[in-house]
Amino acid sequence: MTTHSLRRLFAPVLFAGLLFLAFSASFHATARSMPAKTADAPFATIPVTSTVYLPVISNRPWAPVKFGADFGHMTAYTDVVTFDYPLVSQTGAGWIRVWLPWAEIETSPGVYDWSAYDSVFQQIEDLGMRALVVLYNAPSWAANLPCAPITDDQALVDFVKVMVPRYQENVGAWEFINEPDGTHEPHPYGPYIGCWGRHPQEYAHSLQVFYETVKELDPDGLVFFGGLAYDSWEYFQRDFLAKTLENGAGDYFDGLSFHFYPINAAEFPDVTYKLAELRDTMARYGVTGKRLWITEMSMWANGENGLEGQRDFVVKELSRAYCAGADNTFWFAIRQDTQYPPTLYRWLIDAEHNPVNAYDTFANYANLVTGKVCDGPMPNLPENVEAYLFDVDDNPVIVAWTTDGGSATLPVEDDSSRLLLDREGTAIQTLTPNSGVIDMPVEGEPRFLVKSGD
Repeated sequence: MTTHSLRRLFAPVLFAGLLFLAFSASFHATARSMPAKTADAPFATIPVTSTVYLPVISNRPWAPVKFGADFGHMTAYTDVVTFDYPLVSQTGAGWIRVWLPWAEIETSPGVYDWSAYDSVFQQIEDLGMRALVVLYNAPSWAANLPCAPITDDQALVDFVKVMVPRYQENVGAWEFINEPDGTHEPHPYGPYIGCWGRHPQEYAHSLQVFYETVKELDPDGLVFFGGLAYDSWEYFQRDFLAKTLENGAGDYFDGLSFHFYPINAAEFPDVTYKLAELRDTMARYGVTGKRLWITEMSMWANGENGLEGQRDFVVKELSRAYCAGADNTFWFAIRQDTQYPPTLYRWLIDAEHNPVNAYDTFANYANLVTGKVCDGPMPNLPENVEAYLFDVDDNPVIVAWTTDGGSATLPVEDDSSRLLLDREGTAIQTLTPNSGVIDMPVEGEPRFLVKSGD
């Protein structure tokens, strides 16, 4: 019988290659010339000085698990900020994806109105959360369309130089354009969807401008490649990432963000397939070691399997994502939208500010695994069991379910009692070891094995 030790399952993982020691200081190096694009000179050449930041070496392959929420166009609604941001915080999620519309803030060149967003970042600070800012919606003097490639580098630089110092204390990451792989110019949803899909060279260039400017002002802030839809190929360009990397984009982002919805079972039956394909694309161009964030992800409560399907999705797909290398996910859209009523009931908070649908499943899961690390699927499992171990500080959590809807037993090596929880966090029973082994009963609905007394 194969058993799984909660204390010894994960040996430290050492990275191959050169090891660098990271100190608070950074050194400066002159980068290759960067093409500067303006309306008069689309690709002039200017020298750029880059700051190179040495990586901190870790003995684990992934970063600790984080959770976030995305309100989409409702990001700055007063009632959302006042009532719904706290409901997200109460789940244990620590991040809000803040959509920052450039054209609505810089109303004319050099004239700014930050009033709608100052309260957003103040609430994020008050709740002890962090923001991922996604910049979108270029003004008319900086782009031909709000969703389209930027034609004036200096306009972008000038805006970023005002935006970053204003909000950087509450921002942990900056993202450049939502779904830039879009091919419709414009998309029917307007500037929320980028239309750079047929312009990978321009995106690579503008991403470099964005990255260099952000890093000059906020060296510790992460810069993310804009969240790729990477699906629905009639609307999005599949080779967009590859073509931007061909144009040198790999040097100018700390992490790749992408979106996952269960809409393409043929190619992406679960999130790990999309994640692996994107990682492989980067590897082909020598781009490795990037963070992976899923900046939109959700399942709907009115799908084929109803609310049960949404609850299972929370635990199963997020576990697969974290254990395949993602370290942050954002539930989209976490709040019910009354302005543009969706046909898919994705929300976890209704329009009256009540927790609904799979909110309690999400909260239980986030509170159990936030800050922990998963190194991948557990090995040597029973044939019909899928299981993952989230481990940190000798306080591990196992999540497991059967793949055929039947029952199974997962033997776990341990010499202390553990508590078995259901998907929503309700205690099922306390399990005691027999000769140093706990037999964890596993069913089709996900269950958790946690430290007794948690």
